[in-house]
Parts: sequence; structure tokens; C-alpha cells
Amino acid sequence: MLMRGRRWAALLAAVCLLATVTGGNALEMPSRWTYWSNEQMGDFVQSLEESNPEICNAYTIGESVLGEKLWALTVSNRTSGDPQLKPSFLYIGNTHGDEPLGRQFLFYLAEQFCSSTYDADVWEILQQGNLHLLFSLNPDGFAAKKRENAHLQDLNRNFPDPIKDGMLYLSEPKGGEEPETLALMKYIKGLGSPLVGMAALHEGALVVNIPYDGTVSNKREPNPTPDDKLFRYLAGRYVAVQPQMQMNKEFPGGIVQGSCWYPVYGGMQDWAYLVANVYAITIEMDNVKFSNKVQQLWDQHHDSMFELIKANLCQGVTVQVNTQSTGGQGVKVSMATPQMGRPAFFPAEYNSANTSLLVHESVGSAGATSGTGVSIVHYPTPPGEYEVVVEWLNETNAVEKRCTHTVVISEGQRTSLAADSCLPKKDQEFAQKRSDLDGAIRRVQEKGLATGRIEQSLDSYTSLLLVATIALVFGTLFAWRNKKKRGLNVKSARTQLTV
Repeated sequence: MLMRGRRWAALLAAVCLLATVTGGNALEMPSRWTYWSNEQMGDFVQSLEESNPEICNAYTIGESVLGEKLWALTVSNRTSGDPQLKPSFLYIGNTHGDEPLGRQFLFYLAEQFCSSTYDADVWEILQQGNLHLLFSLNPDGFAAKKRENAHLQDLNRNFPDPIKDGMLYLSEPKGGEEPETLALMKYIKGLGSPLVGMAALHEGALVVNIPYDGTVSNKREPNPTPDDKLFRYLAGRYVAVQPQMQMNKEFPGGIVQGSCWYPVYGGMQDWAYLVANVYAITIEMDNVKFSNKVQQLWDQHHDSMFELIKANLCQGVTVQVNTQSTGGQGVKVSMATPQMGRPAFFPAEYNSANTSLLVHESVGSAGATSGTGVSIVHYPTPPGEYEVVVEWLNETNAVEKRCTHTVVISEGQRTSLAADSCLPKKDQEFAQKRSDLDGAIRRVQEKGLATGRIEQSLDSYTSLLLVATIALVFGTLFAWRNKKKRGLNVKSARTQLTV
């Protein structure tokens, strides 16, 4: 029932968007289940912002080698709170030019989020977090139907690598990065600490690939991250609602740790995880590249794409850190529970909004300044009990104060934890219960609002249907009356002729 409802919502979103863009100066869009050109991509993304400016911001993060714009879209509900105090998730399409399926799927996902705020899942996600979509990292390769960019470079081998380049040289470009790679590196850093998860959409197999991709030995062997359990949970949320992945005999369970498949160096996901603390994965969406079964594959992946967003944004613990009142070196936040997230460090006076790189003024949620001095780190954990450690470091980088917070996460619950002070254990338990209660109330209110929106939409459609039915009835009666009148006139004429 849930899958059917989502697909109806997606179809309705497409109808609403089509009605919007075909009025006035008509935007000529291609056939829905084909691959849209770079020009059509730009027109479409801009039309989404024009039609839904309150939640959708279209912008570019840079240009390709041949000058094609790298279009992105941020979807954010600013009425539900400061976007910088909510976690965000990023989908990236078309890293390889001859793998356009993810790019096309992001068009459909974007129209659903921008046009279907009455959908319960869309509403929940936008209440809890922000969604970023980078439609095509390699528009030149797409136009040429080639894997590499216009410089014949594989963009998923073009990032600084922890094994080949060393951990100390990951943050900054090493030299030799392509314009598309540099633009994405800047973009990910610019989204700041709220960016928690990311998925690059590929083709050539059917599996979810998790870090690490490389090995020191350059051999095909296990090399899991310290957060392997968390990665497998997030990847599992994608696979869980897709039988095709679950039943894939080549990759039992639908998940593979990258270096167990084949070693990759200079890959995107390892860089994003180690440099930006982003839980980045790669989704191989189909064995066939440039498949002509776009609609069938969209139906196959639609619910999985939603589940991954919800896993990252709608569950876990969000730690809020106020660094304006912090002396010394800053604040360090760590997940003490093993394999459940990387530590995050916030220097004194740090503000995730203020230090975000303003890629484009219309980024909105990515570049907004809260002015509160509060920054966040989000751990998208599965349900369970966790210990979060917050440490205040003095001028010599020694721990001046340490607090351990116990947090219980329920399914579908995102808890916020203020880490600006230490609380006694009893107060921590009270704060946790209060947070749980507030969360439960919020979810009830959100469902009520979403239901109200759906009911309003249904009322509107019911009213239109009623009007149409009445018009049809009256039209039928009018036609019958005219027919009858014509019949009488013919009969009268015949009588006159007879006489």
C-alpha cells in the first residue's frame, strides 16, 4: 500500500508539474521515460524553482571542461526550523557519462519533492532535514556517451586518495583534479557539518557498494571502515525494499564492501567519508548502461531512494554544539558506541553556517547563516541505546571537560541533543524523556498536517469530479432534449407533408 501510494504521489507530482510548465511560455519537455539532454536538464531544474520558490533552490556548483553547467537543487522547508540545524543528504548522478540512469531518476525525484509536499513521506523528510540533488557531475561525458569527461579522465578515480596520497593530503587538491572534481570537493565542504549522507548513482551492476574502496596491498580483500556496521545498516535500508537486489546471486544480500569487489583508488566515497565525515555510498542501479527500461527501473528503485533519505535524515541523534561560548581549542563530539559514526571537531567560534562555502547565493539552506553560533553533527543510527561523548578542549588541546550522554533511539525517531553543558545523569534521563515526548508530539502533528494536506487535495479533486459529473449530466440531458425536440420537429414536418 505504501509503495502504491508513493507511486501515485509521483504520478500526481508529474501531472501538477506538467500543468505548471505548459502554461504561458510553454517549456517543451521531452518524452518522460527517455534521457533528457543537458539543455533540457537546465530548463527543467530552473522551472522547479520558478514553480516552487518557497522550498526549491536551483543553482550551479561549477562548470565542466566544455563549459556545461553542473546543475544542483536544494529542497528545504524553512518553516520547520533553521536548515543549518537539520541534517542534509546528497544524491549525485552521472559521475560516469555513459551511466545516465541516476541522473534521470533525480529529475523524477526532484519533481516529486518540489510538487508533492502533501505526500506523507516527502513532508516527513522536509520536516526533519534537507535534500540536495546534483543531477550530472559529467555532462560532457553524457553528451558523448563516454565514461570519462572531456579530458578523458575517470572522475571516480580523480579524488585525493588516503592510500596513494596519504591521509595528510586528503583535504586539499593534490594537483591534477578535473574541474568537475574540484567543484564537487568545494560543494561538499561548503554544505558543512549538516551534510550527513551521500549516494553516487552508477550503472554496470546491481549492488550497494560501501567504503573502503582501496587496499594497501592492491589486492582484492576486505578493508572495512571503522563504521562498517553503520554503513551496512544504511545500505541495508536501500536494499530492504528492493527484492531484485536481495535476490542478486552475484552479491548476496545486495551489499558489497568496495575492496572485496575490486580495489579503487581516487574514488569519491572514500574521500567524502574521511574528509567531510559523510557516510557516502555508491549505488549500482542496473547491469545494463543506457537501459531503455527507464520506467521499469524507476519503479524498482523509487522506494529504495526514499528509504535511504529517511534512514539518513529521519532517525538517529543530532548533537547541537554552541561554540560561541567555548574557550580553548573547541569541542569534540564522539559516538562512543563502536562502529556508529566518526568523531567531529568544532573549533572555538566555529559555526557550520558561517563557514559554509557560498557556492551560489541561491543555495539557500546550504549557505544560510543562522547567527546562533550553533553547529550540528548527526549520527544516522539504527534503533538502540548509544553513548555520545562531548569534550571541551583547552588551549593546549587537553580535555578540560567531558560529558557522556546516553541516548535511546526508536525506529523512525530523530533526537536532538544540546551539548553546550553537562547534565547530571538524572537530568539527562529527564531531558531524554522530554525529547522523546517532544518527538512523538511532533510526529503526530506532522502526520496530521500531511493528512490534512492530502485530505484538502482529495477534497479539491472530489469537488472537481463532482462539478465534472454535474456538467456531464446536464450536458447529456441537454443533448437528449435537443434530440427529442428535433424528433418532434421532424414528425411535425412529416405530418404537414402528408396533409
